Amino acid sequence: MALCDFDKISADLSLKMKKINTVVEEWPTRLKLQLGEKGAEAEFRLLLGSGYTTTEHYVEWKRTLGRPGTSTRDVGDTEEKFSATKRANCDILASMRCTRCVDAPVYAPDEDIGVVYCSRDCQTRDWQNHKPQCNVLERRKKLIRIATILKATLLAYRECVFDIDLESIEFRDGTLRLLMGSTHDRPFHTHFPSHLTANLEHREVALANNQCTLAMALLGPLARQLLTGKSANYVPFYLR
Repeated sequence: MALCDFDKISADLSLKMKKINTVVEEWPTRLKLQLGEKGAEAEFRLLLGSGYTTTEHYVEWKRTLGRPGTSTRDVGDTEEKFSATKRANCDILASMRCTRCVDAPVYAPDEDIGVVYCSRDCQTRDWQNHKPQCNVLERRKKLIRIATILKATLLAYRECVFDIDLESIEFRDGTLRLLMGSTHDRPFHTHFPSHLTANLEHREVALANNQCTLAMALLGPLARQLLTGKSANYVPFYLR
């Protein structure tokens, strides 16, 4: 868990890991037939030629956002935080916010919600007032999550399919310099040379450099699925 940083993934994307997979088996590449059973040899040979190792472990995630107007989250326990917000419907000291739009990006001071609730009933009574702004902010959160997924997908792909003969990554005089070799020696695809930099931002720049066409071709279908909210099954594959 710590190695894969799943806790950070959950917090950043408002996701929770499923206890039981419902789309792909948890260990889909493990051999299912015992030695001597009919088809066991064919199953083994198929695995041997596939490049899998039987250790591939799949995890699935589900959203943790509450339903509109029905869920709240505690956002503070100090009087300073309470006094900086306004309370809906009553004068009771409150600290609960709508989970549907909390932490959404705001681009102007007057967009900040600042509404807190003392209970779920209090929130329900205020829902018609809060609903228009909540819908806007919830859509922003959705776009941020989608953009995060698309960025991670592109960078992960480029990590495995890197087609630039990159010799060095240097940051000098406020400019990031990517030194590339001859175009005649350009590899068909290889792994990204991770030893060239330990800086995450510099690494991402090198991975995404000049990849506009690839990004549209690779991420277009995924982006459409995510934006429309349609479920889809994706078949994972490995590049060696």
